[in-house]
Amino acid sequence: MTKKDQRLIGGIQRFSTEDGPGIRTTLFFKGCPLDCKWCHNPELISNQKEILYYEQKCIKCGGCAAACPHHVITFEHNEISIDRKSCRHCAICTSHCFTGALKAAGEEKEKDSLIKTLLSDKTFYEQTGGGVTLSGGEVTSQAEYAYELEEILVKKGIDIAIDTCGHCRYENLEKLCKDAKHILFDIKCFDSQKHEELTGVRNDLIIENLRKLAEDASLRSKIIIRMPLIHPVNDSLEELNQIGMLLNEIGLDVVNLIPYHELGTGKAKSMGLAQDTYETPSVEHLDEIVATLVKRGLHVTVMGRE
Repeated sequence: MTKKDQRLIGGIQRFSTEDGPGIRTTLFFKGCPLDCKWCHNPELISNQKEILYYEQKCIKCGGCAAACPHHVITFEHNEISIDRKSCRHCAICTSHCFTGALKAAGEEKEKDSLIKTLLSDKTFYEQTGGGVTLSGGEVTSQAEYAYELEEILVKKGIDIAIDTCGHCRYENLEKLCKDAKHILFDIKCFDSQKHEELTGVRNDLIIENLRKLAEDASLRSKIIIRMPLIHPVNDSLEELNQIGMLLNEIGLDVVNLIPYHELGTGKAKSMGLAQDTYETPSVEHLDEIVATLVKRGLHVTVMGRE
């Protein structure tokens, strides 16, 4: 096995129903150029392994501290402490944790092993119009490897969805999108300055890449806009109306709304971080948002609603 045969994968979720049509398997690549304040998967932002520590599962045996070759884990006064700045992400400690209190986010996966896993539910894909979604993190953070996998899967008749934040080289994005059947394109915020405050980057490149994709009729028909709704930072009717105007302008009309949830806060805590918490838009406000977008001729789905 050569080094080129493996990359850092953040996780695999089978039987997913919210990452494109039908039943899907979602492959999460490590690495993302955005650092969203509400990120649902903060462990996928870094392109290195992350050590997650779930204190509630810890039996305080001290095995991890004894096993750490770099002495970044200490066990004193019946407490586990991790010097994360000095951690080298070797993840040796996790193999000495028998309760699952320590886990590694990020695993090197051989291509053949990944393909076998992604094909294992092919029958469900065929029965439901599903397939495989290449996500992250950000799929273009490992664009070359993602395309290698995509090429193999497409030849085997698998429906591919690309889930992207759009902040990337257009050439990489276009290459992945051409063989995909669905393009899940995130819009976090319309105003570029606010976008930078919330995610760490301006959205100029993101909007530029979306416009380029929409200019190609063969790609435009595949695009599904996905919008996280974080109350009260990006869900005003004015904000949503501006996004609706943009979509009208470039000829897009399918929108998935994703109401905020606190899934990322627990993960952030396990990484030694404190994540800001927000509110989920009320049912009434969601109805107003949907009505605003529908008036613009958009086809809107609120994810999680039956």
